[in-house]
Amino acid sequence: MAKKAGYHHGNLRAALLKAALGILEQDGLSALTLRKVAAKARVSHAAPAHHFPTLKSLETALAAIAFERFRDAMAAARADAPKDPAAQINAAGDGYLTFAREKVR
Repeated sequence: MAKKAGYHHGNLRAALLKAALGILEQDGLSALTLRKVAAKARVSHAAPAHHFPTLKSLETALAAIAFERFRDAMAAARADAPKDPAAQINAAGDGYLTFAREKVR
């Protein structure tokens, strides 16, 4: 099947998530709508429905991304710490705090 003329996203889902994250970081959760995400991703207002039929489904995907980043922050801190249990727990806590501080700004 030929690619639709004018379609410019090789990965619509990823483009929508990137746009949504940008809106969240710039304007906060109250500004997040499927129409705004579509506009930021430069697709039709109906395009998000292919991957996110509701705003709640988009928010769920964004929450999963946030938890992955949270996990990665703690894992990165633990990777640099000594391997004893106390140091690992302290490092995970440091990663937790680093993640929280970066997201609050």
